Amino acid sequence: MSRRRSPSGGAPSQFALAHAAKHLTERDRDLLTALAVHRVLTAPQLTEIGFGSPTTARHRLQILCEQVKVIARFRPFAERGSNPYHYVLTPLGAHVVAVQHGEAEQTEKYRSRARRDADLAVSPGAQLKHTLGVAGLYASLKRAERQSGGAAALACWRTERHYNPDGRSSSRVIPDAVGCFTERVPAHPGGVALPRRTWFVVEYDTGTEKHEVLLAKLNKYGQLLGDGFEQEWEREQLFCWPHKAAQPAVTVLLVFASPLREQNVRAALLDDIAQRGLRKFGVATAVYTPGVDAAGPIWQPLGSAGLDRARPPRLRLSALDASFAEEVKRHQPRPAPSRHDIEAAAEFERAQDAAFGLDDDAEAA
Repeated sequence: MSRRRSPSGGAPSQFALAHAAKHLTERDRDLLTALAVHRVLTAPQLTEIGFGSPTTARHRLQILCEQVKVIARFRPFAERGSNPYHYVLTPLGAHVVAVQHGEAEQTEKYRSRARRDADLAVSPGAQLKHTLGVAGLYASLKRAERQSGGAAALACWRTERHYNPDGRSSSRVIPDAVGCFTERVPAHPGGVALPRRTWFVVEYDTGTEKHEVLLAKLNKYGQLLGDGFEQEWEREQLFCWPHKAAQPAVTVLLVFASPLREQNVRAALLDDIAQRGLRKFGVATAVYTPGVDAAGPIWQPLGSAGLDRARPPRLRLSALDASFAEEVKRHQPRPAPSRHDIEAAAEFERAQDAAFGLDDDAEAA
């Protein structure tokens, strides 16, 4: 007689949970959490997040998949060559994540979500590409953190799933990701390394949306980021900083999969800046492909400097805040001189004339 199972698949057995508890390391648990956040990760992405070599990653992932059974893998069809293995949580892995995050009463929700995430194996290519594109940025920043020796850290990372767990349509702008990256950078050559903290939101573009759609999204970000977060709950809900902390600057990162797409969108956005003026928040674009260092100099600020130069320099992620601050400073109108300033300037000129023995009659002669 076969065992009866609930329609949802049921909770894992005590044996399966005990077996997982015996074999899971802290790194394994971090990888399971990353899978819960991003739905799916490739073998190279998991390698970036937690391993020093692809060989070590391959061996450990095989154990987690075939012996501990907390993850499952699939390999999407490719017209040429082959795709890497893609990994998702199993219901058992989702149950473990719920418990380790103190949400034992939500285990069924986590398991149900894991079963839906498995559908990515047969989902349309654009959906999987978008999901993996956002996950790739996370993996790259985690690799930068891991290899920095404590000089860099991805202090915060939230995905669309955090703000819209049910995937419902909304009129509000929902970022693909929100994060905070900190990097210690010398103030000047030979100087002391000081931390630079960059808050950002991510919009990952697969090339399917019209330019007008991206412009509309930026305008919505303008309503949110440019109004000083008048509603405190909205600030806390969207970002990761404390409720009463000072509002930091935020940069919108537009990420593209091809240089041509980035070039065309930048042209449309620069035309918009020429008509509307500089936005109240920073915007930067980049072309991201697997293996690129997302913390490195790949980010091209979008400001009026782009109207003067065909190719503004690309900056590190940690340098974007300072770049936008300089851009704002450069375009602030000079205040009209006050009466006090005018009188002080006239007094200075009279003092200079007296010092050099000059007067109005002498100049006329």
